[in-house]
Amino acid sequence: MTPDEKANGFITAMSAGTAAIATMPPVVDVAVFAAAIGGSVVGIATCYGKSISKGNATDLVMQFMKYGGIAFTGGKLISGVLKATGVAYAAGGLIDAALYTTMSYAIGVTAKAYFKDNVRDPSELKKIYKNATKK
Repeated sequence: MTPDEKANGFITAMSAGTAAIATMPPVVDVAVFAAAIGGSVVGIATCYGKSISKGNATDLVMQFMKYGGIAFTGGKLISGVLKATGVAYAAGGLIDAALYTTMSYAIGVTAKAYFKDNVRDPSELKKIYKNATKK
């Protein structure tokens, strides 16, 4: 397997895996999501012969998540209210599933550019992230 195939495998797995996190209660889901993504970023780094600690991977994920901006914050607010009230828990879970899947894919693609192509410019990383959310 090539490094790209391995990295793409991580991206696919993390996108599919994080959708299941959407069934968890508010707040718990965010913590589990961050942990899962952090581990996947470490995996993507190793595909390209790079080493990164779990703590540094978490920092990198947080940097990438900022590129999602208001879309993530607004989506989490809506889904949190729906889940917390119990009135529309399933609808809140569907919103979270869409958010987590999209964000996982975008973070994976951005991490791949970061480690494979050594992209470090925040504006370029943000552009990569934004383009990935449109796919």
